Amino acid sequence: LVSAEVFLSIPKYSKNAEEAKKFLDWFFTSDYYKEYVTYMNVLPTVEGVKGRESIFNVAIANIPNPEAVLQKGGDEKFRKIANYISFDVKRMGQEMIQGVNFTEYMNEFNKRWTEAQENTK
Repeated sequence: LVSAEVFLSIPKYSKNAEEAKKFLDWFFTSDYYKEYVTYMNVLPTVEGVKGRESIFNVAIANIPNPEAVLQKGGDEKFRKIANYISFDVKRMGQEMIQGVNFTEYMNEFNKRWTEAQENTK
């Protein structure tokens, strides 16, 4: 099970990394975060924070041994390739929901990804 309630990060080369860390610390430890989780009706990733009862809570309650999974955004090579093909995971999700042929869709991405690997060395 993978869940992310908010997509925030600090770029490696940020000129304001300390300020960004303070913001993230505030965001995830403040009462605002609890309100955000409830308002957005998402699963909190912070231990001890409860959101509204939802289908996600029911699903997790029925998983015998749920494990936390962390998503890593990728290294510089990944970002170069993703930028080359204009990879957008949100657009991909929307297109899949619209009913694209999954096999054809993935074959096309594999071709584009291979081309990007060759052109971003």
